[in-house]
Amino acid sequence: MQIEDLIELAKRVQAQQAEAQTVEVKAAHRALARKLQISLALEPYTTPTSAIFSRWLSKAS
Repeated sequence: MQIEDLIELAKRVQAQQAEAQTVEVKAAHRALARKLQISLALEPYTTPTSAIFSRWLSKAS
């Protein structure tokens, strides 16, 4: 999952004002979000059952 995918997912959740069953939304400070970004980059073949992202992703667009 790429950062662009997470941004698009954040936009969908905001538009629906709700989470889907396969999405878990968490708020995080920048340090935690950076760790998440590194984890996603290191594990490109992992398909998570839920995507975890923070508020800063919606600001990145």
